[in-house]
Amino acid sequence: MPFTLPRRSIARPVRISGVGLHTGAPCDIELAPAAWGRGVVFVRTDLPGEPEIPASVDHVVSTDRRTELLADGATVSTIEHVMAAVAGLGISDLMVRMSASEPPQMDGSALPFCQALIDAGLTDGAGDQPVFVVTTPIDCEHEMTRYRVLPSHEPRFTVSVEFPPPIGAQTWGYRPFSDDFTADLAGARTFGFAAELDALRRRDLIRGARTGAGFLIGDRDGEGEGGPMRWPDECARHKTLDLIGDLALLGAPVLGHIVAHRPSHRGNVGLARTVAHSCRLETASAGHP
Repeated sequence: MPFTLPRRSIARPVRISGVGLHTGAPCDIELAPAAWGRGVVFVRTDLPGEPEIPASVDHVVSTDRRTELLADGATVSTIEHVMAAVAGLGISDLMVRMSASEPPQMDGSALPFCQALIDAGLTDGAGDQPVFVVTTPIDCEHEMTRYRVLPSHEPRFTVSVEFPPPIGAQTWGYRPFSDDFTADLAGARTFGFAAELDALRRRDLIRGARTGAGFLIGDRDGEGEGGPMRWPDECARHKTLDLIGDLALLGAPVLGHIVAHRPSHRGNVGLARTVAHSCRLETASAGHP
């Protein structure tokens, strides 16, 4: 059976409120149905004319600790967890209306957005989503980040990370639409190291950081502020989550096995651009090797 995925949206609007991780600004976010074929679109409801920012790799302007989009003079940033929830549930068409430039950080994962979308009711439309089909291996590198994409009959991810103790080396594999996104991946939280905090604050980042939104790793233990890890390999899972969210800016799933070593937002976006230029975009019903 060839891989297929129907066009998908939600049945009704749903709202979430909270504070942005980097800006510290409050944000009300409404996830709403979109017309079939519309794609995922962010809307800045706090700005005159409510400018729209397509969730597209063509609109990425920054990958510094988060992914930021720009269109019509308006930006949205740190959108990777929202996009991961959207992609993880197979949603192709959605309006994301935001009252600020950064969505709420919630618990530092995609799970609150995932649960809200499920509560809104997933609904499928006629026709299948297009897919980027990988027919030959693709290699992509950026600094210490390496990616290799191989042909596959289903979307797959294998992600490895290396951090100082107590995290060390971790590897995690995930098969979208076969494995349980909500149970196994959506809840993987963002994390950081205590030694980085002062430098991040000097750069005017993490102004909204709070206990319970992700977890902080100290010098001697693997728990730190924010409580114990949800999984022993939560760091590798979260890097997988970010990768899925960034690749969702392609606007179509990638039919291939993505092997990523030490992925980063900058590397993820570079990989997305490489896939867009190297792979053919097909409707799923066309059949694949």
